[in-house]
Amino acid sequence: MRNYDFSILSPFEFENFVRDILRRRDGLDYSSFAGGRDGGIDLRASTVKGEKVIVQAKRYKTWAELKSILKKEADKVKKLKPNRYVFATSVDLSAGNAQEIKEMFNPYIKNDNDVLGKQDFNKYLGDYKDIEM
Repeated sequence: MRNYDFSILSPFEFENFVRDILRRRDGLDYSSFAGGRDGGIDLRASTVKGEKVIVQAKRYKTWAELKSILKKEADKVKKLKPNRYVFATSVDLSAGNAQEIKEMFNPYIKNDNDVLGKQDFNKYLGDYKDIEM
């Protein structure tokens, strides 16, 4: 498996990369938006049942950098009240880090697959070889 460093992408490039992976993985048409203040929404989709799915893509190099902004992001999500929330990051997460993120965004992160880190994206690039980084 390759070991890409996604932190070299700009925030906008990383969001679009996450969008392309999630479109393939989830079969949903995720919308992306212009750069800038996003109110906690980088990507958005609706399911056939009309459920709102929100994605936040955070490009950082270390867990410490990422962890410092998580509470603020969790507060934004609580105001948005999505049916499902997906958190994607360029950081290489441990199982404990992923669990901590899932707990912070409870009840909006529905399952472990909705917390994505560096190794997840490297895996998906192997699975979806036609998606370019």
